Amino acid sequence: MEEKQAEIASSFRAFFGWKFLSSPLFSTPDKQNNFKFNKVKKHRGFTLVELLLVVAILGILVSGFITIMNPANQLKNSRDAKRKSDLRQIQSALELYRADCGSYPVAPPNQLPSPFTSTCTGTVVTYMQSVPKDPKGNNYYYQNIGSSGYEISICAENAKAGEEGVKPHAVCGFVFFVNNP
Repeated sequence: MEEKQAEIASSFRAFFGWKFLSSPLFSTPDKQNNFKFNKVKKHRGFTLVELLLVVAILGILVSGFITIMNPANQLKNSRDAKRKSDLRQIQSALELYRADCGSYPVAPPNQLPSPFTSTCTGTVVTYMQSVPKDPKGNNYYYQNIGSSGYEISICAENAKAGEEGVKPHAVCGFVFFVNNP
């Protein structure tokens, strides 16, 4: 019975960290019937091996996550998405210009004025406050193709052949383009 009490006392002290349990229920008598605490060895931290194991596992998980996510590729994709969005905005402004003036602007290649305005209606109409540049600071290439057409293009970083609005280019590999021949 005393052994059972000692075992219970030991488990309570170990679980709760109680040091004040000195009743006969939570302590065991020695040979002279003096009650003494059962000493429980306390675990005060982690060993070096345990810490190294946890750090190694975390390192493996993080490196696997980075490999799967491929942040460089994600950045290229986001810059290409920005380029496509800018092309659509420029295309919308050019279509508004054509609706007002009857033809597309005749601007030197690679130069749409910024802000993109017109006075063909008798008043100054602003189609774009500023013509955007691509995320790396390059200009979008604009070329007037006769009186009823244009082409806008920009070098792509992560485009592949076969995508809509992508064509091969000698200098940059592939370009995003929008045209209205």
